[in-house]
Amino acid sequence: MAAAMATTTLPHVIEGVCGTDPTSPGFITHFADQVAVLARLIGLDAAEHDGSEP
Repeated sequence: MAAAMATTTLPHVIEGVCGTDPTSPGFITHFADQVAVLARLIGLDAAEHDGSEP
């Protein structure tokens, strides 16, 4: 949950670490994609839990 909220709660940290505007649409899309990858890697893939196909 904290990772998903990082761009909202810690924008100054994201900007300092990544050197980009954390509110830009490009960054938000990339960040969301990476959070989704992380969720799948740790076993939080929704398709596995609700029986739907990807």
